[in-house]
Amino acid sequence: MEKVKSIMLTLGTFVPDFVLEHVYKVRFSEEVETHFSFNGICVVGSISGITNLADLYSKHGKVAKLKGIDKAHQGAEQMRSKLNLYFGEMMDHIIDAGGDVVHFSGDTLMAVWRLEDDDGKDLSPVVAAEKLCMVSEMCAEMTAKLDSWVVEGLTTKQRCTYAHGVETSDHRLHLHTAVSVGCFEGYVVGGFEGGQWLNTLTGAPISQITDC
Repeated sequence: MEKVKSIMLTLGTFVPDFVLEHVYKVRFSEEVETHFSFNGICVVGSISGITNLADLYSKHGKVAKLKGIDKAHQGAEQMRSKLNLYFGEMMDHIIDAGGDVVHFSGDTLMAVWRLEDDDGKDLSPVVAAEKLCMVSEMCAEMTAKLDSWVVEGLTTKQRCTYAHGVETSDHRLHLHTAVSVGCFEGYVVGGFEGGQWLNTLTGAPISQITDC
């Protein structure tokens, strides 16, 4: 039983809180909301360097030096392992700061902090501002740590024009973060005849970041 609880807690970190709340209501309540809204903070972390990373892990010879990789298909597994480490560190920062990871999309992660108390009431402007400052500081610390992150075991060779030769350097991933605040709109759709449910978030905070 303890092992099952441990697995559930681990898996729960990959499921947004509002999805868990919906599942709980479906399981234990006859009233299920299909729309909800809340004020909150949105953080999006975007990784650059993944496309080049994929190219390097798929090639051999002059472009990249791959330690411990003998076949091309092993590159995909190596890349998955490195990205898991990178996203894992991002999630550690976010979860430690009380954030809820709500979306993954290739090279992007999105997290949300609700600006409300345990009873669902909006926080006071002062408390909300303090929380926004805390999240912004977390983003600065996370970016400082993960920007220019060295991919161990992978080097690139570039022609150096001023030295008239070839320069070897570590391949690095870079992190860009954006913070916005406003009202989120959440929707729960699907579930017809026992089919799949889809939970999604929209609203001003997401549009603000998209327009950046």
